[in-house]
Amino acid sequence: MRSSQIRILFVSLLAVFAVGAVTSGSASAAGQCYKVIEAKTGRFENWPRCWDGESVIKEGEWINTAKLEKELGSPSEWCAKVETAKTGNYEDNACTKKAAEKEFIKVHVPTFWVCKEGGTEKYEEHLCTKKSETGKWSYLGLKEGEAALPFEGTSGVSKLESTLGGLRAIIECKKDKITGELESGGRTKNVVITYEECKLFTVSKYVKTEQPKCIVANITTEKLNDYLIMGKGIGPEDEFEPATGTTFAKIKITGAECSFAPAEEVVTGKQICQLPEATVGKVEHEIECSPSGGSLKFGAAAVPASYYGTANVKLTNGWSWGAEP
Repeated sequence: MRSSQIRILFVSLLAVFAVGAVTSGSASAAGQCYKVIEAKTGRFENWPRCWDGESVIKEGEWINTAKLEKELGSPSEWCAKVETAKTGNYEDNACTKKAAEKEFIKVHVPTFWVCKEGGTEKYEEHLCTKKSETGKWSYLGLKEGEAALPFEGTSGVSKLESTLGGLRAIIECKKDKITGELESGGRTKNVVITYEECKLFTVSKYVKTEQPKCIVANITTEKLNDYLIMGKGIGPEDEFEPATGTTFAKIKITGAECSFAPAEEVVTGKQICQLPEATVGKVEHEIECSPSGGSLKFGAAAVPASYYGTANVKLTNGWSWGAEP
């Protein structure tokens, strides 16, 4: 098999939570689908329909946005720039001047919240597990202008599978390291995932065979952004994508006796991961990624690839955190 026949892509396990995102002042949030705050000002009837160009309606409850512009007094309410020109109903990026067929609109945004000082809940410490009259801590949403909160995480085995030219190829990595920062607007920035102890396997007639002469280098993703989005279940999910451009990661396979040439290829697309207990305040949260949430493509031929993996993520300061739809 030549490298042009085996294209293996590796996708980022999770943009970590965001479990994902972008910087507050410059977040692009391109193509993000949000529910409108003011009834019947959107263009789609529900969340999945935002990506179905044939389902545009005049008075919908959802809309695609190009950028979150300004928080509107609540961490979950924002003025956003619309993705399709003249589909908003405000002419300024603070959503104060209402007018038809303009560029801005009010939207509800899934939000990260953390156990921090302030509020009225009166928990005793940053874990928010015990209340007292002298408590200083509450679960509060991350607001625009607040310092980003660094996070870190690890996972077990991650697997990426692709089928090309009738051949199946799998890259398995025993572990990975994840770092990034949580922000307001349900976003994360500077997310980087490094996959380690990776091996290449091929599958023929349902038999999986390791290719020991093919050396897979550690795989480090490009910087990723991540966005909380409305999920299909009761809570939010996590969608991540490259912070700039379209490249998630580059994969290199070497070995003097490896039948796969060591060409470097790129992985593109997006990946949506589940947050099983997002709405529960916890120090550590699990993120689950599966093929059903992926639209990953590999190489110039844009061959689909499937990704499997889970990760456990926590804030480096030890605070409890969660997310709400």
